[in-house]
Amino acid sequence: MIYLNLNIRNPWSNRFENVWNNSKPITKNKWWSIQILKTDNWFRFEFQYTVMQDHAGVGVEFGLLGWEFHIGVHDSRHWNYTDKCWETYD
Repeated sequence: MIYLNLNIRNPWSNRFENVWNNSKPITKNKWWSIQILKTDNWFRFEFQYTVMQDHAGVGVEFGLLGWEFHIGVHDSRHWNYTDKCWETYD
């Protein structure tokens, strides 16, 4: 896992609103997603890359003056930590 985060938050606010989101499948198990949010952050940058865990994938968030934009690609499956493979459901 690679995770980078820089966040400057307004301590007198607790605003959070999901303005718009959309996600669609790319393949059988991979999905892309886009979100636009109103938050209490003055500035935010986040990069996340994960493997071998639930919903592994890559995502980037950028926010400025209370508006945030997120884009990412993730796996829709859950990770089986015991068998070290993707979960299978009957």
